[in-house]
Amino acid sequence: MKKIIFLIAFVLLSADAFAECIIPENGMNIMQSTVLCTGEYEIPDGISVNGNDITLDCSKASLTGSLYGKGIYAKGNNIIIKNCILSSYDYGIYLESVPDAQLKNNNISDSIVGIYSLDSDAIVSDNIYQNNEKDFLDVSKEEITLPAVSETEQTAVSAHKRVYFENITEQEIVYNLGIKEGYEKAKDIIDIKRDKAKIGASVQYTLTVTSKKEVVGLMIYEHIPKNLADNSNKISSSAEFKVINEDPDIVFRLGHVKEGDSRVITYTISEADFSAKDPFAFAAIERTIEQTDSWIIRGLFVIALFLVLITRNIKKKQAYFAKKNL
Repeated sequence: MKKIIFLIAFVLLSADAFAECIIPENGMNIMQSTVLCTGEYEIPDGISVNGNDITLDCSKASLTGSLYGKGIYAKGNNIIIKNCILSSYDYGIYLESVPDAQLKNNNISDSIVGIYSLDSDAIVSDNIYQNNEKDFLDVSKEEITLPAVSETEQTAVSAHKRVYFENITEQEIVYNLGIKEGYEKAKDIIDIKRDKAKIGASVQYTLTVTSKKEVVGLMIYEHIPKNLADNSNKISSSAEFKVINEDPDIVFRLGHVKEGDSRVITYTISEADFSAKDPFAFAAIERTIEQTDSWIIRGLFVIALFLVLITRNIKKKQAYFAKKNL
């Protein structure tokens, strides 16, 4: 009898243990300690950990992205992330404002940055890095530590707790600006030609933007290296622009541009080194106006014109009969 009771208790406890295993879902938000089910999962948008006193144990679950985004994003206090296998993300693990994180026994590969720490302190132990452009990056400190990377590859320059990399990739900038969707739409459609000239102690840049299709919501983003301009106050232009952040990143809004049309943007950076690395320019659009859209617009215009003519004709007839009745 005792053996039967023990067996039943064992089965129930085992069931509870397995019930605690959670299958990861794309974009899921974890707000309490969680154990993931072992397996391989396509998670292009990653997962998030938000809150305090949370342990995420992946149990060797493998999360694979699509070369964009964050594998695991964490924000809060006392967060532990362990036993995770992450590959093909912008950032394998992204910590934001986590003062006491622990990252251990994780395997991060084929990503731009393995572990990215922003305003965070982390105890990092027994992690494996493979084929990442940067294995570990802490932008919360003056010193940048990149484990398993040679000193010659540590080309980061820290300023105001932000970092500009001499070898920063196009993909990193696009993701940081949050323009992935519009950027993808603008590929192979928007051409940007850059010219520069030295004017006294300033550098003047001229961008000629040409569209191969008719587009709506065209925006041109400029990522300006800190060794060229350490703040946006040094930038001036006759064209209206918006400062996105003080890195500086700025955006020019060009709006609706017809197929084959070109727009010219000129701006100046004061007290700039002419030999410094040039800014990066990126285009993003809301959408293209295809031929079908043009025909729909023309059709609506014809219908509207037809209704106007009918209304005028009705009013003329009404006026005619009104006079006749008099």
